[in-house]
Amino acid sequence: MQPVLSIIIATYNRLTELQTMLESLLPQVQGQPVEVVIVDDCSTDTTWEWLKVNLSAMPSIVCLRMEKNSGPGPARNLGLTAARGQYFAPIDSDFVVITGAIERLLLAIREEHRYHLLFFPCLQSPGMCRIDRLSGRSEITYESSVTGQLGELVAVADLAYLRKYRFSYPALRAGGEGILWAQILAGGPALFLDTPVVLYRTDVAGRICTLEYQMEHPKDLAAIADAEVTMIPRDARGTFKSARTRKSVAAGVYHLLAGNSKAGRQRLFDAACYGYLPAMLALIASFGGQRCFRMLFQFYRTRIQQAYL
Repeated sequence: MQPVLSIIIATYNRLTELQTMLESLLPQVQGQPVEVVIVDDCSTDTTWEWLKVNLSAMPSIVCLRMEKNSGPGPARNLGLTAARGQYFAPIDSDFVVITGAIERLLLAIREEHRYHLLFFPCLQSPGMCRIDRLSGRSEITYESSVTGQLGELVAVADLAYLRKYRFSYPALRAGGEGILWAQILAGGPALFLDTPVVLYRTDVAGRICTLEYQMEHPKDLAAIADAEVTMIPRDARGTFKSARTRKSVAAGVYHLLAGNSKAGRQRLFDAACYGYLPAMLALIASFGGQRCFRMLFQFYRTRIQQAYL
């Protein structure tokens, strides 16, 4: 059976979570035109051995392994090279797929094929609350994607369209899939369908939104923020200008956390020139030294704003 949908799963040292996710996914793909492509990003646990023993012989599952640990973006790109579906959906290895989700995705592909990109909401687990800022059936434009804070969404993308224009995930260790979606949205809007399809687990360590991850990987996050800043022209106006200012602050903060004071202060100075108060405060704090700046960031994240920049 030629697959209509390829589920791309990149994983690294999350065997227990991966097993839980597959328990929720695999029963839903049986008998459906769906393939599952799992890419192990050179895990140091027993993930690859488990995949070879338990899944490698299954006809609807493809198991691949990166030559070296490179992050989720390059791992997903490897999965895309092997994908045979008309569309693909990236599913994190620590998600839980809601019952009936695969049927909903296939139905949307059949009914909404004029869109090259579809988005679906997630439910936070535990808590079971929405973690997006959308409601109802609506279109998502390039501007709303680049300038807005849409929240966590699951995407279904036209694989032939990606290959036609040679789009791919950026080679960034911390992901940056929003950059890929923006490339697609530059050619036309996406459609948001207000039906949750996965549980987004916040009880798993090492998520990009956690303070722990941000303190340990500021260099990787600075690279993403820099890439997002360059997507918006310096002379942008309106919502694009506001977005560039916010992203410049994020890039500056992460550079400073990583000890790259010159690049960090330059980003903050650019944002401060627009009169953005948080940029001014962060720029002043940067002269207290890296250790002081990291302590202030920890205070900010635990006492003031419990979300990543």
